[in-house]
Amino acid sequence: MTVYLKINKIIFNETHWPTDDRQKGILIASDAFPKAVRYVIKADSLIILSGNNGVFCFDIDKGELFLGEVLEIVKCYRNN
Repeated sequence: MTVYLKINKIIFNETHWPTDDRQKGILIASDAFPKAVRYVIKADSLIILSGNNGVFCFDIDKGELFLGEVLEIVKCYRNN
């Protein structure tokens, strides 16, 4: 849970990307998070990729975790 809160804080407080960039998807690696954690911005979703814990999806606008579109978005990200 701590990781989600830290990522949420960074997204809202430090980073505001234009819609064009969010549609393309952005990969970010940060030393602020545990090893092997990366996250991807795709449209209104934040995808958390963790070598230890799998894949999680976070709805940026609603502030909720959800799993419905994780595989589709990650597949799209990997193909780009």
